[in-house]
Amino acid sequence: MTSEKKSEISEAISAASAQLIEALKAGKSEALTRYLEVMGRFRTYSFHNVLLIASQRLVT
Repeated sequence: MTSEKKSEISEAISAASAQLIEALKAGKSEALTRYLEVMGRFRTYSFHNVLLIASQRLVT
């Protein structure tokens, strides 16, 4: 994996984390509920991959 790809992944994870944190600060617990649902469906995936999946699902 190239350093550019690692950087892109790192940025996507940071954005996903920030999106979840902002939603929770705004009192939107449905964002956390969706995130936990994704964690349940993909329980063998890494934390970072679950964050990426959840962020994509939250946008749609």
